[in-house]
Amino acid sequence: MVSPGTEEGPGNMSILEKEGTVVFDRAVDSRVLPGHLADCLRKIRASEVRVQGDQVMFEGGIFRFVTSWNVLYSFGSGNLSIDSPNLVVQYRLSFSQMGCVAALVWLVASLILVGFPAFAWLILVLPFLCLFMLISSVAVGELRFQNFLRRSVAAVPRQQQHS
Repeated sequence: MVSPGTEEGPGNMSILEKEGTVVFDRAVDSRVLPGHLADCLRKIRASEVRVQGDQVMFEGGIFRFVTSWNVLYSFGSGNLSIDSPNLVVQYRLSFSQMGCVAALVWLVASLILVGFPAFAWLILVLPFLCLFMLISSVAVGELRFQNFLRRSVAAVPRQQQHS
């Protein structure tokens, strides 16, 4: 049973999440799509990949032994949902880890700058720099994830056409 306020769905998106869709054509065998997407996520070193029906849940994020070039670097976790009747893969990506890192950078840098009065003015600029770092990392990360997802969907086995 799900507790109140924790239901999944489009209306319950956190401020630290991104949602989007990738369309696929009728030739894609949607029955094998969840397993195929899970395999693709494992290839880019997603952890805790789970398939439940038409959904694929996974973990990613900064706190893994991957470089910043990894597709999942900006996102701590995600959920893919295959909507076969509408030929769409919906995704939800959480960037709360990246938000925590940006806040930590701001805090540590502010504490360091307090000790240097000549540079104290930077404390006023620092929140904007950290916000820029967060927004740009998430924006680039989402574009890279969309490209990854499109390539993964394009590589799914096609349904056999009956003649």
